[in-house]
Amino acid sequence: MARQLHHLAAAGLSVTPRTSALILALALVACSGEPEPADPAGSSSASGGGGGSSDAGAGGGDGSSEGCPPGAMVRQKAAVPSDPASGCVDTDSPLAIPACTGPEIYELVTYTCLRRVSDGKEFWMAHNAVVRPASSEWQLCGHEPHPDDLSPEWPRPPAPCVTHCGGSQQTAPTVLTPAPISTCSPEDMRSMFRCGAANSERDEGCCRRPFCEKDDDCGDGASCTRVDPVGFIYSWVGVAPDGSFSCNWAGALGGAPEMLCVRNDP
Repeated sequence: MARQLHHLAAAGLSVTPRTSALILALALVACSGEPEPADPAGSSSASGGGGGSSDAGAGGGDGSSEGCPPGAMVRQKAAVPSDPASGCVDTDSPLAIPACTGPEIYELVTYTCLRRVSDGKEFWMAHNAVVRPASSEWQLCGHEPHPDDLSPEWPRPPAPCVTHCGGSQQTAPTVLTPAPISTCSPEDMRSMFRCGAANSERDEGCCRRPFCEKDDDCGDGASCTRVDPVGFIYSWVGVAPDGSFSCNWAGALGGAPEMLCVRNDP
């Protein structure tokens, strides 16, 4: 059984630009991928309030090392395609891709992008170890990591295609991205980030609600409301040995209440 990830409540901290660095520090402690297992292990869904167990250190596959660097193993990794026209990831269409994982282990789960040589299409996956192509059919995308990320090796995937939040997913501080950092299915993402709930920092479209001090800051149809945030979490799709997909997550849960613009009930 996959080991449960540890979660940390960022008590007393508000997720604002001034305190985002502190939240990131807490998240770094809270996020821990699983060690590379001797045998492939499954993952369990974290949607709908489930546990944050992870396939990031597992994945399906026969454990072969053929074509990989010494100490690395071939595993089936769940990945989602990137739509170059719209600059987003299609989280409705996960795919299992064989990839070399390890032997280097990260302190937390990170994202990796592989490009299919035949058509140039890019796919995003997550793992707690270095990921490399398992054959000449794939190559690393070579995206530069974001300077504000938790790990210098962690590039950030584009926003999910089902979100239309505007702004820049790539240049916003990690804890303040317009859309969730997620490669999970739209349904799992909405459940995990409580999109549209009155006690979430994300609205019905999973976009981050703007900060405010008073109702006048929010415009017509919205009020400046005290919200207990979900916190800084990020999620990824995983694949079990039987080929099924699930949603997994890590991060720092909770935080101090925030004043955000929330749409009034009709």
